[in-house]
Amino acid sequence: MDSEITKEVFPDDRVKVDPILALEPQDDCSVVGLCVVGKVREENQDYMAHLQRDGGHFLIVADGMGGHNGGWEASHAVVEACEQALEEWNPGQSPKHLLSDCVQLSNIKLLERAAYEPRLQGMGSTFVGVYVRDGQAWTANVGDSRSYLIRKGEITRISRDHSRVGMMVEAGLLTDEAARNHPMSNILEMALGLEDFVAPEMCQKPLQLEAGDRLLLCSDGLWGLVPDQELNALFSKGRLQEAAQEALDLALARGAHDNVTLALLEYQTTDEQMMGAPEANAVAAGRGSSKKVPIKRNTANLFLWELVLLGVVLLCVGMAWASLKLQTSY
Repeated sequence: MDSEITKEVFPDDRVKVDPILALEPQDDCSVVGLCVVGKVREENQDYMAHLQRDGGHFLIVADGMGGHNGGWEASHAVVEACEQALEEWNPGQSPKHLLSDCVQLSNIKLLERAAYEPRLQGMGSTFVGVYVRDGQAWTANVGDSRSYLIRKGEITRISRDHSRVGMMVEAGLLTDEAARNHPMSNILEMALGLEDFVAPEMCQKPLQLEAGDRLLLCSDGLWGLVPDQELNALFSKGRLQEAAQEALDLALARGAHDNVTLALLEYQTTDEQMMGAPEANAVAAGRGSSKKVPIKRNTANLFLWELVLLGVVLLCVGMAWASLKLQTSY
């Protein structure tokens, strides 16, 4: 089997990123990627890649830490680390190993570079990736860049936001709309390059893809301006490239105060291939087009978040009690 890795090659440009346009189906997948600097930023700290090996498609979106030194360097280092991890990966292993290796290698490279280049101290990046092969998709993320599944007119978010407001939304303390405009919406609780070890959010089992499924990866420059239901309306219809461009144009029309990146993969299959996958067919038939796709995630991070949130609540209660005692003492 041919194990050569192919990838999109981009120029060394701090503003422009060439699009990904793999529109002719290869191994049943078509891919589009768009990445622009937006209307406010002077540097594009987002980056993306489409890597291929052994019939598998690997899509990556990385968002360099906005407001930190080295955001451009960080996002590019993440993509380079993913390319290295894919080259060294044994395809006989589960793609979960590949995604985990990408995260850990990216984290190490960011920490090492910041250690010997003082100007890059504090550099960091988000990561969201999806690996698709043989009708299955494996996903992982760190930070608040997102992955979605669009299937038969419904959108399901696969990733989990590792952000302050993301924790508050999951705890029921904020609505999605309130979180969108919250003053702490840019504070991440987890990112690459900040700690010695990072545990990515990962699907416990691969997604069984159906013909016509679309997988969307994007930075917060897109989802922060275009809510999920609008993304669903955009990506549930039309050709891949036109849908991607329409979503990008909408973000730009709404101000595009951040860099905007989206990578979109469409999966197609033949009747013969579907007949050769009875288990996947049974899962798809039992799901039905009107039901949401169950996403099984790694719950370890959620438990940790709940503990952190509980500690914050207890701290606030303690401070309020101490303040009340102080007032009554006077």
